[in-house]
Amino acid sequence: MKGFVIIAHIRETICRLLLTATFFFATMAAAIPFGGEGTGVRELPPKVQKAAQSALRRARQWRRPPHWDGNEWQKELDAIAQAAAFEACFYFDEQRGMTLETFVFWQVLTALRDFHRREWAYFAFHCGHLTRVADEGEVAVRI
Repeated sequence: MKGFVIIAHIRETICRLLLTATFFFATMAAAIPFGGEGTGVRELPPKVQKAAQSALRRARQWRRPPHWDGNEWQKELDAIAQAAAFEACFYFDEQRGMTLETFVFWQVLTALRDFHRREWAYFAFHCGHLTRVADEGEVAVRI
């Protein structure tokens, strides 16, 4: 009976954590897209928005991994840039001799680069046996 009570308590704790995480991510999703329609974008200073947009423009020039849809890839880049910009503002320390805009730019660009590399590594490991057929846009298996 005691084990059942412990398991029920653990299950309840996990459910609370999941609800908290769901609320957190739903709140963050309200700040997306990075184009100006979201509520979270207005909370960042204009210079910080400009720095994050600059990093985002650079990242959009990189090749998209083939296992991602173009529209979904752009949405994910927007979300990562938004989160990295907020995080950079939180961790900024002016005593280090760098402007906030520069710090935000490099933090956002680093977050986007890490995501880009991680997704290409995922593709190489899990989908490396697939090749893109340029004419039809289908995925074919190499034999």
